[in-house]
Amino acid sequence: MTKGDLYEIISIYMDSLGNWESNENSVMGPYFSILKFFGVILYFGLFHFYCFSPTARTEETELEIQEILSGESDRHSSLLRYPKNKVRVHHIFEEVYPSSSASSVSILAEKTTKSRFLHSKGGHFLEKVLITLGYGIVLNPQGYILTNAHVIGTYDHLLVKSKSGKSYEAVIIGQDKKIDLAILQVTPDEDIVPVEKLDYYTLQRGEAAIRKYINAKIQIKKNRESNQSKSKNRTSDL
Repeated sequence: MTKGDLYEIISIYMDSLGNWESNENSVMGPYFSILKFFGVILYFGLFHFYCFSPTARTEETELEIQEILSGESDRHSSLLRYPKNKVRVHHIFEEVYPSSSASSVSILAEKTTKSRFLHSKGGHFLEKVLITLGYGIVLNPQGYILTNAHVIGTYDHLLVKSKSGKSYEAVIIGQDKKIDLAILQVTPDEDIVPVEKLDYYTLQRGEAAIRKYINAKIQIKKNRESNQSKSKNRTSDL
């Protein structure tokens, strides 16, 4: 229910009361006081519903967000400046991702595993495989990359993979496990794109959820592709 619906209901009811009161011959005349009393109750009931109903608040929020996305609202020029209780994570994602996706890189490490093939002298062959540890963001043209300390773990030999698929040797510049941050550096070229500078004064609490949201979407996509691959393998075995 919107404000317009609320006002329309109250207006119709009050007009009806006015007609009954002005009509001296109306059979409803003696009951006018009772109807007026119930009219007051109806008014406050609808007011309470509009102010405290989650559905009503959600509809109003969606309308205001649509105004912002369509550029019709002059009150806010950016979703980052919009009150955090009025915008959802996927709206922030839509605002931030297009300008920062090129600066997102994958962080990989080499891991030595046993091959399924046996050596002629006994035992298994050893082979090196790349595993994806997590993701980072290119901070500046010098090739500095920000990531989480738990992502790099205890690995010494790290690789960074850009959006174009090119891999780079990465050096650990420093890390702080207490705040879970780490800085890597690669030798930059045209594929290493720094992220656009953010206005830190417009950032709000909770916007760190964007990283978790992006990682979750990537993980869901990987799980889906993995399940499809396993399904195809099972079908071929049959």
